[in-house]
Amino acid sequence: MLTAMRGATGGIIAKTFLVLLAGSFAVWGVADVFTGSRDQVLAKVGEREISAVEFRNFFDQRLQDLSRRTGQPITAAQARKFGMDRQILGDLLRSGALDEQAKTMKMSLSGKFIAEQIAKNPAYQDASGNFSASALQQRLYNASVTEAQFIANERNNMIRTAITSAISDGLEAPATLVRLVAEQASELRDAAYFTISGDGIEIAEPTDKQAAEFYIKNKSRFAVPERRVFETMSINAATLGKSAEINDEILKTIYEKEKSRFGSPETRIIEQIPFGNKVEASAALKRIREGVSFDSIAKERGLTDKDKLLGTFKRPDVPDRQIADAAFSLKEGAVSEPVSGKLSTFLIRVAKITPENVKTLSDVRDELVKIIQTEAGRDEILNLRDKVEDERGGGAPFKEIAKSLGLSYNITPALNRAGFDKDGKPGSDIADWAKVLQAGNESDVGLEIDPVATQDDGFVWVNIQDVIQSHTKPLKEAKDEAGKMWKADQLRQAIKKKAEDLKKRANGGDKFQDLAQQAGAEIKKELGFNRRTASANFDSNAVRAAFAGKLDQVTISINPDGKAAKIMSITPVLAPPYNPSSAEVKEIRSQLKALINNDVYAGYMAELQKSVGVEIRQDAWSRVFQTP
Repeated sequence: MLTAMRGATGGIIAKTFLVLLAGSFAVWGVADVFTGSRDQVLAKVGEREISAVEFRNFFDQRLQDLSRRTGQPITAAQARKFGMDRQILGDLLRSGALDEQAKTMKMSLSGKFIAEQIAKNPAYQDASGNFSASALQQRLYNASVTEAQFIANERNNMIRTAITSAISDGLEAPATLVRLVAEQASELRDAAYFTISGDGIEIAEPTDKQAAEFYIKNKSRFAVPERRVFETMSINAATLGKSAEINDEILKTIYEKEKSRFGSPETRIIEQIPFGNKVEASAALKRIREGVSFDSIAKERGLTDKDKLLGTFKRPDVPDRQIADAAFSLKEGAVSEPVSGKLSTFLIRVAKITPENVKTLSDVRDELVKIIQTEAGRDEILNLRDKVEDERGGGAPFKEIAKSLGLSYNITPALNRAGFDKDGKPGSDIADWAKVLQAGNESDVGLEIDPVATQDDGFVWVNIQDVIQSHTKPLKEAKDEAGKMWKADQLRQAIKKKAEDLKKRANGGDKFQDLAQQAGAEIKKELGFNRRTASANFDSNAVRAAFAGKLDQVTISINPDGKAAKIMSITPVLAPPYNPSSAEVKEIRSQLKALINNDVYAGYMAELQKSVGVEIRQDAWSRVFQTP
């Protein structure tokens, strides 16, 4: 099996983009609790059947989640163009294969363990950190799954994770690869450059024929996107709970209970000197009390300032309990008695104490009131949702429902799919507006849309009042705009030609300074930039050109607005020495480790699916997105 796995895993770099795509979706969250009739079977993994209905459920859920995380509504067609449909089918197949493996290995988890893990999840807890059944219920409603389905899903996820974590346990990125990637990322260059503009370049007004030809060649630039008018009703738990009884006594009680949330805890900068035993440490402490400084003792033992610094800690975060007890019992600047830690015996000094900073009740009064109102409203929000649904089922208009039940009501102007009007202004400030847009853009006039659960413990109902279809401006309307675009394009081409001529002269032997002087431009410098560096004066186009060109040649870069160009002479800079302990290298090592883990995981899954058997019904796949 290992031999087959090695053959199945490809190169890390070649798969980077696939891994990034896969990373935009959850690997888990795929349950085996949905079923469909056999004539709707889309795929089969071992004995596990995946129905077309199950696939569409997960596709729709992922689509909503991706839209929420990107902040932009994404259509099913766009998602399929990105390959999300194949990604989700792959996830279902992989999950099915892992389930078959779990059966073979006879793996299981108790109901008590599952319940404990769910209760520990902050997503299902209230403001006091206690498990909240209503919070869980609302999230289940948002995900369109029952409690039984959710628990089954959690159990399967934990078992799958147990299998896959064993696959990658102990894998690390090779040191040579880490170094190569880090050295390229830290490579530095200097640039001497001057800028030429379009001054002196005269672009005549386009003829009707030129404007028309430009319009025909660039029709996509004159497209007017589809726009929709949305009617919304909204409510959240805090608004619903405004009628809750709140007095000073209640506020004081909750404040005392939750005081630690409102401010920052005490932190201490802790320094340490390690010793081989308690006798050595006691002798050093005696010298300190006789007048020798803590720093001198550290220096005698060959410790730098960095070596003796343990770090800045809150008490619970100190890695050694004995050191924590000693450090947090000292005054600032004081040195402890010898401390027997996990690895050695230490003298501890507290270099600085930053006291606890807790906001007063008056400072956090408004925040506390909102917390109490949210908790009160959370218990009623689902009942209100049901009342709204009853009213909608009876045919009542949104405006009447909102008035009778105290919901916020709004009609937007015509908005594009990103939620902006014709002037580029956002159409609403409703919570989770991207999710609402997603729901609205996937529906149509006259169709009922399920309420959208929002992150502020509320719901938004949306109705499509009108759809203005996308179209291309006719030439008659776009003539002036086409003319301006034509002139801008001509100017860009002229500036590029001028820059290319200067580049040719510089590389042919003309002095860089003379060319700048002839152009009437000042030579400027951009020093010590890397591939990720860009600034207002030295844009990303210039950075890319600087690293793409030959170091012994002058290169050019056209400014993003097309109205100027940079003529650049590039010089390599001695990069900082490779430091495997630096934060940058640690981040690169972590990223490469993740890529390797994904590589090995992909190979394991390929072999596992081969062993359990995978079948995809192409006829069902071709029909899965057809409108019934």
